[in-house]
Amino acid sequence: MNEQLVTELLVALKAQTAAQTKQTEAINRLANSNESLCKLIMQTLAEEVEEDNLPQRTYLSDRKVR
Repeated sequence: MNEQLVTELLVALKAQTAAQTKQTEAINRLANSNESLCKLIMQTLAEEVEEDNLPQRTYLSDRKVR
């Protein structure tokens, strides 16, 4: 392999590394976004379940709490 081919190969490898680094950063941002969205969905669903399962609040006299 001559010197020119080695130089071209190194340039190509550097470009590939830079592209892969940007791709990895984008994938990580997407993963973080998905994680946040999943947490929000789970929190919302949990709140809905809690609201559905709450017994009617009453005083000891059985009068409903407003």
